Amino acid sequence: MTDLLAGIEILYEDNHLLLIAKPSGILSQADDSRRPDVLSVVKTYIKVRGQKPGQVFLGLLHRLDYETSGLMLLAKTSKAASRLSEEIRSRRFKKYYLCLTESSSALASRGRLEDYLLKDRRSNQVCIAKRDTAGAKYASLCYHRLARSRVGDLYLLELETGRSHQIRVQFAARGAALIGDRRYGSSSPQRSDQLALHAVALRFQHPVRREPCEFVSLSSAPAVFDACDPSVLSSERLLHETNSISRC
Repeated sequence: MTDLLAGIEILYEDNHLLLIAKPSGILSQADDSRRPDVLSVVKTYIKVRGQKPGQVFLGLLHRLDYETSGLMLLAKTSKAASRLSEEIRSRRFKKYYLCLTESSSALASRGRLEDYLLKDRRSNQVCIAKRDTAGAKYASLCYHRLARSRVGDLYLLELETGRSHQIRVQFAARGAALIGDRRYGSSSPQRSDQLALHAVALRFQHPVRREPCEFVSLSSAPAVFDACDPSVLSSERLLHETNSISRC
C-alpha cells in the first residue's frame, strides 16, 4: 500500500495530525500541470487504507516548493487545521531549514536577512525590490552557518515569513545561491527537480493536547547533504541549534 505514497514517507500520525517527509520533485498541492502532489496522494492513501467511502478531509497547512524536500504537517480534522493555521499566522509555528550554498564572503556566520520581495507571476520569478514598490512583501529569516564543506556552506535557518522562493532569493542576492538553483544563479550541477534545501525541523503546539511538539528529520534530504560532516547533522545537534538560532 505504501506504493500509493509516491515516495512520501509518513513520520508521525495521530487522530488530528499527519507529518510527512516530502521528497523533491513533487508538488505540495495540485496545479494545472497534473503532476503528482502531496495533498492528493496522501488523501488517496488514507481513503484506500481506511476503506473510506466518502471524501477524506486533509488540511494543507504550509507548502514546500516542487524542488524542495522535507517536513510537511497536514491536519486530519478541521479543528486541528483551524488551530494550527492560527499558530502559523501568529508565528508561533516554527519552521527550520537546512541549505547548502555556494560560498560567499558577504554573509557573516550568523545573522538575519531582511528584504522586500516582488513576484512576477507570469515568469514565476521573485526579486528583491524597494520597500515602496507596489506588491512588494517584507521577508525575514535568521540563519547560522553550521559548517563549510567541499560542496559549499551549510546553513541552518529559521523562516520568519513564508514568501515564495524566499530562502532562494535572499541567499542568492548575497552571492550564496543554493546548490543546484539555476533559476537564481547557481553554477553547480544538480538535478533540475532538486535543490540543496531541506525543511529539517518543526516546532508547534499540538492543536488538541496543547503539548509542545518538535520534530527533526533528514529523511528525504537530497544526497548532496551526504558531503557534510554527519556529526553536524545529528538530530541532537540540530535541535540544539534550533533553540539558539532565534537569538540572531
